Amino acid sequence: MERMVCLHQDKLPVSLDSYLQENFTENLTSSKVASHFHIGRTRLYEICNQNYGRGLAKQIQFMRLKKARELLSENPEMPISEVAYQCGYPDYNYFITLFHKETGTSPRKYRQKALLHPGSTTG
Repeated sequence: MERMVCLHQDKLPVSLDSYLQENFTENLTSSKVASHFHIGRTRLYEICNQNYGRGLAKQIQFMRLKKARELLSENPEMPISEVAYQCGYPDYNYFITLFHKETGTSPRKYRQKALLHPGSTTG
């Protein structure tokens, strides 16, 4: 039994990563994710910190903004409001503010730079 628990614990980071990749655009909370994996929120935070170097909320934000940068670069015709929505930000103004805070530029300017200099906005 102890070995089975240990094996389950070893697979948690991989399972968590897969789960987040599939669901990061949803309204995830630490309680929902911890409940999904039948672990406590403290254990979830430890796993996130060990594997991502940041907590769950910051990891989800990181994943959402990475997806936003991809969509802005690869879909020049997609409205920025749609980019925000597809990345899990139903509040357009919040998305604009957060994007600027994290990247130092607005989504519109980021897209313009990506179109002028493909490959220079990766990350």
